[in-house]
Amino acid sequence: TLSLSYGITERLETEIKVPFLAWDGNLGVNHAGINWFQGKNIDSGLSDIIVNLKYAWLKEKDSSWGSSSNLLVKTPSGDKGNYLGDGETEYGLNNVLSYYAKRFNLHLNLGYTFLGEVDCFAERVKLDDILSYGVALNIPLPKNLALVTQVYGSQKPFPRTGVDVMDDAPLEMSSGIKWEKNRFELQLAGAVGLSNSSPDSVVLLSLSRIF
Repeated sequence: TLSLSYGITERLETEIKVPFLAWDGNLGVNHAGINWFQGKNIDSGLSDIIVNLKYAWLKEKDSSWGSSSNLLVKTPSGDKGNYLGDGETEYGLNNVLSYYAKRFNLHLNLGYTFLGEVDCFAERVKLDDILSYGVALNIPLPKNLALVTQVYGSQKPFPRTGVDVMDDAPLEMSSGIKWEKNRFELQLAGAVGLSNSSPDSVVLLSLSRIF
């Protein structure tokens, strides 16, 4: 994912995320004789672009607390036929409350996303809107390093199907190291799934540059 953020004012920031999705092999789900998703060989390419607008209600330089709200729009830019997008415009609102102490930073996250429809169960299915949540802990370390640990999850988007993978609510935990120097930020983390609908394991690598 390529992300670009721009500060419009001291408190208002806009961001655009351009994701590239790569599939390996054939995608299809069959359970109990039902094709939940049609199997097909799919290509890699541009996924759904996300536009985000963030406003900081309270900045950490003013107190030990920070508070911000994000309004995001997911555009239907990915190729729906290759499962690179769902062909729907979706909206979300996310709120973050942060506490900054000398030895750690704590962040609480609560969001709500309005979802559209997907081709599933051999028909168009309206997904349930989802409530998402998370808690993150950042512990500064020597030599420009920091330990970052977080737990995040959400409600399940699918109506009840009788399949554990789709009926369980996603829940994951990640932990990693962040390095900052000369306005560059490099982060390496690993995540594990805590529910049947979450990936078994994920490796996350990100590089940021502040201008």
